[in-house]
Amino acid sequence: MRFLIVEDNPAMRKTIRKIVASPEDAVMECSDGDEALAAYITFHPDWVLMDYEMERKDGITATTEILHSDSKAKVLVLSQYNDEDIRETAEKAGAYQFIAKQNILDIKKIINH
Repeated sequence: MRFLIVEDNPAMRKTIRKIVASPEDAVMECSDGDEALAAYITFHPDWVLMDYEMERKDGITATTEILHSDSKAKVLVLSQYNDEDIRETAEKAGAYQFIAKQNILDIKKIINH
């Protein structure tokens, strides 16, 4: 499987990688949403794991851009806040699902579903 991890915190990128990727999986990482579309187009991941809040370009904007380029893209939006407004914003942007980071282990369940 191919994963694109878009997260501004290096420690969180490492945690996400450990949760989702096995040795045979391919993983590409970006540190901000402004890199996400180009990485998606070049890498063609099966899943995008997108942080909600980043410095230069937020995850909702990046998710929208990715889905405009490929309507079948599977984007999971992650946030440190388990907030209904963020969940709704992610859904409106076309995200496959929203996950609060305190429930980060749920990523594996969703991907394997």
